[in-house]
Amino acid sequence: MIKSIIISFSRLLCTLSSYSPVVVFYIISRLLTSQSGISSIRQIAIIVMLVLCCLVFALIARKIIEVISISDCASIKTIHPIENNAIPTYVGLFVISLGISGLAQLGAIFILFVLFIMWLRFERVCYFNPIWSLFRWYFYEFQTEDGTYFLITQRKDIKSGGRITNLRRINNYTFMEVK
Repeated sequence: MIKSIIISFSRLLCTLSSYSPVVVFYIISRLLTSQSGISSIRQIAIIVMLVLCCLVFALIARKIIEVISISDCASIKTIHPIENNAIPTYVGLFVISLGISGLAQLGAIFILFVLFIMWLRFERVCYFNPIWSLFRWYFYEFQTEDGTYFLITQRKDIKSGGRITNLRRINNYTFMEVK
């Protein structure tokens, strides 16, 4: 019971971490376009603090997955990167966040954010996180005899299959390779 709660919490953290850059981007864009009279130095300090919080949040989510997720292994038949498929989704999210304007729209943002969390919780997703990419984590889709899955790893340019043993299961479709 407690283990399943912890695993669900780690998935939620991973989801929030994946979409937190969009929220930070929205806040920064509103801060820079508002006429609130906040000094430039204070704006820069707020921006730096938001970006650092987003980075720390992503690192904490990754570390929790490494520590508490279930160990697994996979025999890979084919593998290819998914960044080309995932990045347009994130660009779309950033464009949407720019299109939502004004404080009155915060309710709409909250509802949209909750829907994303539900979508990620119940659907087959890869937990693509652009912040992890900054720390040299790569995202792949791979096939086994059982189906198609996603892999998050620090190994670059994986072009062939094989057996991977140091996997942590994030959900039924996504794994993170740890060293």
